[in-house]
Amino acid sequence: MKKIALIILSFYSLANFAQKNPIGTFQNELIEVTFKNDKSFEYKNKYFLNPAGHKMDSVYTEKGTWEIFNDTLILNPQLKKKNFGCDELVESTKSNSNKFSLKFNIIRKYFDANNNVISIDTLQIERLDFAINNKNKKNISRITQKPTTRCAFAGYIPKELVTSERSFEIEKPSEKISRIFIGCDELGEMKEYEINDPNSNSFILNIYQYIYEDGMIRSVNYLMATKNIILIEEKPNGKFKVDGIYIDYYQIKRK
Repeated sequence: MKKIALIILSFYSLANFAQKNPIGTFQNELIEVTFKNDKSFEYKNKYFLNPAGHKMDSVYTEKGTWEIFNDTLILNPQLKKKNFGCDELVESTKSNSNKFSLKFNIIRKYFDANNNVISIDTLQIERLDFAINNKNKKNISRITQKPTTRCAFAGYIPKELVTSERSFEIEKPSEKISRIFIGCDELGEMKEYEINDPNSNSFILNIYQYIYEDGMIRSVNYLMATKNIILIEEKPNGKFKVDGIYIDYYQIKRK
């Protein structure tokens, strides 16, 4: 009986390991991750985005190490989590101006492994929507480098100002300004900024992006749901997203 029990236990252990063995390549429409026998991994984003969602100039790739505990994969467990950026709206008053001045910056800071800033780039936002005081769709304007393609699936397209400039002026609204709504890919949403001084007529939006030389994947948890499916979107409560209209982006499947 002991031999039979040992055989059954050994078979169960092997089957359990096989289910939780990530060796191989997993992917979805956005990313591809290859886990290797030597506990290293290779990450690739197919749409010029790094793991923090910052738009890059080329396909983003990264190499690192992985560990597994039960069904939890940890990518780069040796790297502490860090802030990947922030944003601010700076307001001021220009004297003798009847214009309303807006300027938008992406300020990208690069850090070395010792957290020292090694370079700073100031970039341009390709497309941005904004609204003053309220964000009903008729009140939204779009600043873009290229006209939005109009087609049956484009949805509502606000009035556009096509320009390659990072700063511009518009007619000052007749009403006092209490808030400005700004939305772009870099913010990930239509964000509301409260205005401290209703007499302000100059606004600068700074979106800071932090890039770490030693890795953008830092102590990231994945969950092996099955031997062929890995869940990759962990919620603040420690659980993983498993459904919704973007379910294909919440998981990667064995290639």
